[in-house]
Amino acid sequence: MKKLAEVDMSTIEVPDINAMYALPESVKRTAVFEDFQRMHESWLEKQFGDVYAVITNDELLESFCTLSFQLVHAWARLDELAVGTENDVAVLLTFWHAGEVGQQCSEDEVLKLGQVLRVGHLTPFFRRLVLPELKWFKKHVTQLNVFACVWDDG
Repeated sequence: MKKLAEVDMSTIEVPDINAMYALPESVKRTAVFEDFQRMHESWLEKQFGDVYAVITNDELLESFCTLSFQLVHAWARLDELAVGTENDVAVLLTFWHAGEVGQQCSEDEVLKLGQVLRVGHLTPFFRRLVLPELKWFKKHVTQLNVFACVWDDG
């Protein structure tokens, strides 16, 4: 297990990191794996931290869309993402969900993605008109409408 913490993250590619997240739960509960999680967050930020660049670069977008749910969820929770607005994050999550890996998500996983989206940082137009139409966000629409009314009233 110590070998996991010694992995050179500069050589890691998406299939490698996905495989590491397929490890048994007993491994994931170890201190070594916790150290690895901090390393993977840094890797995610370096690889996919410029959200607009990922959306507009076919190679980066294709690579992002092959990330496992656990990695996309961790990515969406990062505070250091470079975005114009949170709209960029919602768009990239939509691309990911439309891909092969995203389509395999359970309903619970899709709900978890919606919970990490910073809805308060979306533009009012996006929050009101676009977000309710996103397939992966449908379960949150009722709550969103209440939130939008509260948000608009200050």
